[in-house]
Amino acid sequence: MKIDRKSIEQVLHQLNEAENRRPKVTVEETIAGIDVVMAPDVEGWHNGVHVPNREADRQGERVLFEMMPDYHRDFQRIIIDPPFAAFDWKIRGTMGGKVVEILGCSFWEINAQGKVRRSWFYADASAFTGQK
Repeated sequence: MKIDRKSIEQVLHQLNEAENRRPKVTVEETIAGIDVVMAPDVEGWHNGVHVPNREADRQGERVLFEMMPDYHRDFQRIIIDPPFAAFDWKIRGTMGGKVVEILGCSFWEINAQGKVRRSWFYADASAFTGQK
């Protein structure tokens, strides 16, 4: 079975909804919401660095969601060409008492079960470290 555009839109909506719950729920609850849209064998790349499995990705998410308790992300533009989706986004929140805004983009491959199988994430890494 092939994945269709509507199913991919639903996956994107579900992910963003899970992440944007962060100010109201724990880090682990936020991550559990993200897990729902990820395939068991998901792998990815963050700014070209291979992230071999979901647990490695969770480690980075824990750091981000702990550093930014008022995390909020908005999609700016979405392009869907099944089984792929590309989207750029803006994350806003506070880190260390400073308001930050991070721009980035992601590219996903969605499997036939409607789960993210591969992901590519690009953002200005200095935005996460405050080294602009």
